[in-house]
Amino acid sequence: VATKETRRLARLFAHLRGDDESRAYPDDYQHLLTQAIELTDGLDRAVRAHELDHAETLLSQIGKTCKQCHRSYRNR
Repeated sequence: VATKETRRLARLFAHLRGDDESRAYPDDYQHLLTQAIELTDGLDRAVRAHELDHAETLLSQIGKTCKQCHRSYRNR
């Protein structure tokens, strides 16, 4: 189940790159989105490779990136 969820998360973030509403946001948002895409791809790879310590670190970083983005762009 974990590999399905990490792949789903990575795909959701990657999908945002082509979303018209998402593309309308400024450079800072695009930078945070790029970070989220890279981190979720890394999380998916780490989970599939059973690198659980690395996966935990990445999950924590993803959470921080999400909070930063939501604070600036979602929770207005």
